[in-house]
Amino acid sequence: MKILLVLVLILIFFGISSCNHLNESTFFDFGCSIVGKNKKLYWQSSFLHCVYFEDGSYIASKNENLFKFDNQNLPVWRESISVHHQMKRYGEYLYLIAEEINDQKNKEFSLRKDILVRLSLKNRSKKIINYTDFIKKISSQDKNLTRLKKNLEEFTHLNAINRIENDSLVNFHPAWKKGNFLLTDTTLSRLTIINEEFDKILWTKKFNFKQQIHDAQLLNNGKLIVFMNGDFKKSSTISELNIVTGEYKTIIGGNQRSHFFASIGGGVQLLRDGRYLVNGDDKCKCAYIIDPDSNTNKIKWSADFRKISGRDVFFQEVKSYPHFKSFLRNNTASEI
Repeated sequence: MKILLVLVLILIFFGISSCNHLNESTFFDFGCSIVGKNKKLYWQSSFLHCVYFEDGSYIASKNENLFKFDNQNLPVWRESISVHHQMKRYGEYLYLIAEEINDQKNKEFSLRKDILVRLSLKNRSKKIINYTDFIKKISSQDKNLTRLKKNLEEFTHLNAINRIENDSLVNFHPAWKKGNFLLTDTTLSRLTIINEEFDKILWTKKFNFKQQIHDAQLLNNGKLIVFMNGDFKKSSTISELNIVTGEYKTIIGGNQRSHFFASIGGGVQLLRDGRYLVNGDDKCKCAYIIDPDSNTNKIKWSADFRKISGRDVFFQEVKSYPHFKSFLRNNTASEI
């Protein structure tokens, strides 16, 4: 009886220790590392991209494989998919920006094709779109579109996919309907919309951006909040883009003294409180919460995720979702 009581007390102790994160309300994911707003590391995996579920299970990718794990970190299934950039869950599907390598005789000039994958979470059926083929097809059919170079796969570079969450631009063009998907192509400075069924390009436009666009999200006011990569002459910027006119204004960044700089990678997310979660720093792998309406100190919070997580993974993006809290509550075999 005493032994049983001791075991119960031990379980209670470890249960409290593993659940003290429930006092925290905001969590961030950085390279399969979940960090609280208090800058504490709560969960970590050795993978590079993760999608989390409320029941404590998760999907993770590394190299050319995609794995599903249950809430005890036990493998459930595996798929051969090479995730290049983003991996997001919308409803009953997983959406991935993946890659396809065509090796040439000269390995230094191997051609990488960006492909889009929609994976059913019910039966794991896949729908695959070759972005290069789509662009080549519409380029040959529409004389008004910018003529693209040969061997296009050397130049395309998809880096973000976001579902359109409102109809604020549907009068401008019916493609901007809630439920369709917005893609950003860094190399071509192109925005593209794919239908909800994920089998047809509805709209595409090339912009004359002075910087490379890396992430774009439609706001309720009909504007896009975009993350622009920087170079050695100009730092990264967060800008508001007017799709109708093609004009954009910088909200933060644009000079050498800016708080963040990302020559590659980086992203922006509109949080529920109206602020922006921004990430992108070649030096410290940092993320920031920015108040776009502030006239003085726009940065309200920042964290160095490399120091917190102990990992120096490629810094693609940091995102925050409410269901992270449920995941942490139900994942009973945390790796930390």
